[in-house]
Amino acid sequence: MEKKSRIGSRSFLVALFGTIILFICTHLGYLKHQAWYIVLAGFEAALIGAVADWFAVSALFREIPIPLVRRHTNIIAKSRARLSEGITDLVANEWLSQESIHTKLQSISFVDRIVLSLKKGRSQEQIQAITSSILTLMLNQGKMSDLSVKVRELIQQQLSQVDMAHCLGTKIEELLDKKKHYPLWSKSLRVLLQRIDTPDVRKLVENSVSNEIQGIVDKGGIKSLLFSAAQSFGGIDDEQLASKIINALKQILGEAERDPNHPLRMELEDELYSWAKKSKEKDPKVYSQILSWQRQLSDELFSDKVVSQWIAQYTKGDKQSALIHSISTQIGQYLSANPKTATQIDSWIKEQIEHLVAKKHHYLAKTIKNNIDELTDKELIDQIQGRVGNDLEYIRLNGAIVGGLVGLVLALFKAWI
Repeated sequence: MEKKSRIGSRSFLVALFGTIILFICTHLGYLKHQAWYIVLAGFEAALIGAVADWFAVSALFREIPIPLVRRHTNIIAKSRARLSEGITDLVANEWLSQESIHTKLQSISFVDRIVLSLKKGRSQEQIQAITSSILTLMLNQGKMSDLSVKVRELIQQQLSQVDMAHCLGTKIEELLDKKKHYPLWSKSLRVLLQRIDTPDVRKLVENSVSNEIQGIVDKGGIKSLLFSAAQSFGGIDDEQLASKIINALKQILGEAERDPNHPLRMELEDELYSWAKKSKEKDPKVYSQILSWQRQLSDELFSDKVVSQWIAQYTKGDKQSALIHSISTQIGQYLSANPKTATQIDSWIKEQIEHLVAKKHHYLAKTIKNNIDELTDKELIDQIQGRVGNDLEYIRLNGAIVGGLVGLVLALFKAWI
C-alpha cells in the first residue's frame, strides 16, 4: 500500500503557528511595520482555508460533532447506496460497456502479443509451471486416467477426420510418377534375396513341396499312382525340388533388383497404381480396408495405457520443458509466417470475447454491486482512503495555499485603499 502522506496536516500546522507567532509579535509591538500585518492576514486566511478543507475532507469519511453541520458529515457511509449504484453504473455501463470493450478489442492484436510472449523464455516457463501444476494435481487426485481417456478420444477424433484414403492414394501416385519408389524396390528385393536362401526358408519350401505331393497322392487317380511310383523309386526328391524353386526365385528377384523395367516390377507398379486410384476414388472395398487400418493404428498407437505413460513422462521437468519450448517455437514461427491464419485466429478470439461479454455482461454490474455491498462502512472507507487519501492531502495543502494568497491580496488591497 502507498505510504500515507501528511502534507495536509503539515500545511495546517504551518498556517496555525505562523498565525500565532505573528499575532503575538504584532500584538506585543515587536513587529510594527504594516507589511507584517499583511503577512499575518495571509497566514490567517491560510489557516481558514486549511481548516475549511480539513473539514470538507474529513466530513467524507467520518462524523464530525459540530452543531448544525453534523448531519452533513460521514457522507460516504450515509450515501453508500447511491455511491454503490453510481460506481456500478460508471464501471459497467461507461468504462466497461459492451461498446467500449468492442472499441478496445479492435485496437488490440492478440496474435501479435501471443507471438511476442512465446518468444520470451519467461512466458514458456510460466506455461510449463501451469501445465506441470495441473498434471501433478490430477495425478495426485487419481484423475490421470480420466485425462488420458479424454486425450485419446481427442486424438482419435482428429485422426478420424483425416481423409487417409485420399492422402495415401495421392502419396503413392506421387512416388510412382516421380520414380521415388525405385530405391525402395531395390532395397526390398535385396533383402528378399538375402532372406530367401536361409535354412529356415529352405525347410519351409521343402515342407510345402512335400505336403503338395502328398496331397496329390492322397487324392487317388492316375496322377496319384505316377507320383507314388516316382516317390517309391526315388524319382522325386523334396529337398532337390525345394532347392530348384529357391534358385529360380533368386534368379527372378535378382533380375528384378537390377532391372527397373523388369516385368515383375511393372506388374507390381500397375497393381499399386490401380490400388492408389481406387483409394482416391474411395472404392468401397479399398476404402473399408483403409478405415480398418486407420482404426487399428489409432487404437494401438493411442491406447489408454500409451497415452497415460506419455502424460506421466511429460510431468517431468526436462521433457516437459523441451516439449513446451518446441511447441511454443513452432506456433510462434507458424503464426509469423502465415499472416492470413494469424488474422483469422485474432478475429476468432475477438468474436469469442465479444460473445462472452454480451452473454455475461450483466454479471459485471452484479459482481461490482455485491462486492461493494459486502463491505462494512469501515472497510469501504478504509479502501477509499487507502487509494485517494494522499490526493486528498494535497487538496488540504491547496486550500491553505489558495487561502493564504487570497488573504494577502485582500490585505494588500485594503492597505492600498
